[in-house]
Amino acid sequence: MKNGIKIIVTSVLLLAATSTMAGLLSSPLGVLYSNPELALVDIQNIGDGTVKIRTTGLSGEWTIEGGDFPPESDVPAAAQVVLPFEQELELLIDIAEGTVSGRFISKSMDAASTLLAATAAVRGHASCLPLNGLECGQLVVDLEVRGVLSDPNDPSVVGQLRMKMLGSLFFDGSDVGFWAAMSANSTIGGNEGLIDSVSQYAACNGALVIC
Repeated sequence: MKNGIKIIVTSVLLLAATSTMAGLLSSPLGVLYSNPELALVDIQNIGDGTVKIRTTGLSGEWTIEGGDFPPESDVPAAAQVVLPFEQELELLIDIAEGTVSGRFISKSMDAASTLLAATAAVRGHASCLPLNGLECGQLVVDLEVRGVLSDPNDPSVVGQLRMKMLGSLFFDGSDVGFWAAMSANSTIGGNEGLIDSVSQYAACNGALVIC
């Protein structure tokens, strides 16, 4: 089953990266975060109203609907490919200006090895809201992530990642905080024809399955 999944994901990335056909050259991925409040958050005040927020251990699942794969992949339309992931975020936030920059790293894992890796630049906006007597006790970020996908075990497999993220971070002025909410939608594809699309998530049993 593991090898079958890898072949399917590899084929969709290769098709997206190399296809010259007109029309849809991307596959939307449904994104579901599990317990974002359990991720480790380190907050550093680096001066001049700028804060660095590093988050590790964001986990969840990416889901590719069978109907969103190119026809050449032979994935049944009713199928789903579910990829568990681990993500890291490093955000540099200018509190006064409300601007965000940073980087994003993600790995989708099966039981044995890394299946897909993503590295991307992050930009966006941040809004401070008062909470628990603090002028900025809640930070809401609206992020755009753009980068590349690869298979570390197969250098020929490459693709593009586009993601939009929305998160709500609570902190009390110390050097720790927690994400009270995190949501995202994403698209993988080739060099052109990318569209914004959100897939509806449907739960499947198992960590890495077609169902």
